[in-house]
Amino acid sequence: MKIIKASNGSDILVDDEDFEELSKRSWFIFQGFPATSITIEKGKRKRLIMHNVLCPPPKGSGLIVDHKNGNKLDHQKDNLVLITRAEKSYQAKPKGGGFKGVSKSGDGWRAMISKEGKKKHIGYFPEEELAAIAYDILAVLEFGKQAFTNFKLGSRKETSRVVRKLLEWERITEAELSKIGLSVEPETPPNLDRLVDLADRLNE
Repeated sequence: MKIIKASNGSDILVDDEDFEELSKRSWFIFQGFPATSITIEKGKRKRLIMHNVLCPPPKGSGLIVDHKNGNKLDHQKDNLVLITRAEKSYQAKPKGGGFKGVSKSGDGWRAMISKEGKKKHIGYFPEEELAAIAYDILAVLEFGKQAFTNFKLGSRKETSRVVRKLLEWERITEAELSKIGLSVEPETPPNLDRLVDLADRLNE
């Protein structure tokens, strides 16, 4: 791994084999990403984003480049992946704070999830955190481990908090949770691929 300095002093991380070629140009930061400017026909200038140079989306595919670790300055190729704009929206944090996929509804809280422009009702819950947990579980099932979740389900501390809240709800037992790898005192992070049973219980 090598570092290229952007015009504002930011460190851009690149693979060793890309360093020489990328270093031939000067790079500035545009919307958080390294970019450069080239001259095209009739003296017009065109902006190039570094990740599109290293991992160009096929023309007409509708795909965009994403950074797996969320670091817009990390342009090592194993950190770059092509995804759809819809997939990108699944990873987005909620605007204005609060829990993603959760809204107030009467005396309780409603959980909903959107996929391909269509909203899916998850359920109504007496507490905001329960609705947020329900959203997280469905988000992981629908969009995979790259989905944004309100709680870090791969973290032992957050998993314990989620399990305690579910048990307080009294609609699912500790034994049922343990069958899918969730417990109050988890020895290891849960297997997120085994949440389908819990999702079914939340939808009852």
